[in-house]
Amino acid sequence: MCPQSNFSLVVMTKEKFAAIPLRPSTKKAYTDEMVSRHLMSARNANKVLDTGKRSYKEDKELLNLQSRFSDDGTKKKGELPYLEDMGFDSIITDESHFFKNSLEAGETSQGIAYMPTAPTAQIAVDMAMKSHYIRSMTGGCGVYGLTATPVTNSPLEIFNMLSLVVSPDEFERFGVRTVDDFVNVFADIQTIFKQSVSGEIKQTLGITGFKNLDGLRNLFHKYVSVKTVADVDNEIHVPHAEEAEESVEQAQIYAQLRKRAKSIVENRSQDDSIFSVIRDMDRLTTDVDMYHHTMTFNFQGEYKEAVANMVQGLPTSVKMNVTNEETGKAESQVVEFEPELTDSGDTVTLVVHELMEEAVLMAMKEAHIPEDRVSHPITPKYAKMLENLRKHLEAGGKQLIFTEEKSQHHKLKRIIVHHLPVSVEQIGIINADDAKGERLDKISKAY
Repeated sequence: MCPQSNFSLVVMTKEKFAAIPLRPSTKKAYTDEMVSRHLMSARNANKVLDTGKRSYKEDKELLNLQSRFSDDGTKKKGELPYLEDMGFDSIITDESHFFKNSLEAGETSQGIAYMPTAPTAQIAVDMAMKSHYIRSMTGGCGVYGLTATPVTNSPLEIFNMLSLVVSPDEFERFGVRTVDDFVNVFADIQTIFKQSVSGEIKQTLGITGFKNLDGLRNLFHKYVSVKTVADVDNEIHVPHAEEAEESVEQAQIYAQLRKRAKSIVENRSQDDSIFSVIRDMDRLTTDVDMYHHTMTFNFQGEYKEAVANMVQGLPTSVKMNVTNEETGKAESQVVEFEPELTDSGDTVTLVVHELMEEAVLMAMKEAHIPEDRVSHPITPKYAKMLENLRKHLEAGGKQLIFTEEKSQHHKLKRIIVHHLPVSVEQIGIINADDAKGERLDKISKAY
């Protein structure tokens, strides 16, 4: 990689781009603007704004804070030239949602329900500094991002991603200087009652909708070119999505969820959130068990006695770290759930909390019940999936199944093994827990 060349376009991976270092002076310029514009958490911004006498501890914390933002970008590695010496005048990123967590949520934002606040990501902060440099050299231009999922978890992602291409001056026109400001200006925050994973009802602040949308739309459409399937219909082929009929139970629950949504929209309910309803709808249409936060195991009658003995040793509560769907952070939760066992003659059904899946699998192993001898209820969506898998399996093809529902990964494996001529060893699960290090290398070589 040479500082100067005859190339007008250079294509590289995001990892290689992250390896390109920035000069300390460039990083300091970014740090200075971050501090001066208070684009960090409210608690840290208060320390920066404090003009009074600080204690040694406060001075040390402030120094560490400034160092963290200065060093969050890449360091000089090997013989790679500095970005400033490479002659680039623009950056175009594909899958730019990878860089959506460059700004840390403020103290106020972190306590709001139904609004995930993921921690900053080093690769995102690095991109923010490099984007800041390119904009400073091109009069505020030169940074472009492509994504099909601009917002996946939180409205804060809008602010994060726009910040890569938009000057802070644009946000200040709306009174937005910090992440907390963005939330206060555009999010409708109300006091709601929310049930925790443990079942306790608590009163808290939650996002129930949005406000000042005309201003946000104007800002969004000034810098964003939105393309639909119709706009690119002649350029790409979009596969037809197959529909699966919902079950009677799903239809009944979905009708209730629609009523919840209508009540929220008509402002008759202040203790609920449209985001909570959308999440429940997503869970329900995938698997009724997911909606109820349960996992149902079906055992053959021959294991009736073994299952009955196994249940006696199952815990009625489990303490574990779970990811809070509203904040995106890990929390320690104690979940209480009495296992339910139903004997239907030829089948024994066990229902437990979804977080107790691992405990059931360990108990099965001790009871000498093979994992491929257990199954789960099949929803219409999973039935359609099995139908398609069988068709392509008979044709000799391999299949990739994408689902962001991590709790379903091993459950889907057991369903496939039970209903199709596929062994456990033929199924590879790729996620942060099951595919890392040597295990990821093994899966890569197998496929």
